[in-house]
Amino acid sequence: MRVGMCALALILVAGLLTACAPAPKATPTPSPAPSPTPLERATEEGMATPSVPTGLTARERAAVDLCIAALAGQLAIPAKEIQVLEVEAVEWPDASLGCPQPGMMYAQVITPGYRVRLRAGEATYTLHTDGKRAVSCTAPTP
Repeated sequence: MRVGMCALALILVAGLLTACAPAPKATPTPSPAPSPTPLERATEEGMATPSVPTGLTARERAAVDLCIAALAGQLAIPAKEIQVLEVEAVEWPDASLGCPQPGMMYAQVITPGYRVRLRAGEATYTLHTDGKRAVSCTAPTP
């Protein structure tokens, strides 16, 4: 009888220790990201015009338009001289859109947006956007 009680107590203690142990941390599984959408350059009578993306949602199209306008303003060139190379949906880890500036604080929330690659002249630019603003955090690549 005494052996049975000890075995029962041992099982009970083991069960309590298992139940009180912290849950193992799950490693986040990356959600399958949509592949970048390559876009073709539209031309009209031999004159370069901004690419007109096809098959994009209204939000994606608005993000592309915002990035083109931002880059055109930054470079002081007409928007029609900018070519869209690709559009990729991303989730930025915070409100900095992947481009934190020193001394700035950003909301620590996952921010859905887009990475848009553009070409102006011979240089390629990558802009990040959340649909409300567009930022360029890298130097142009040749």
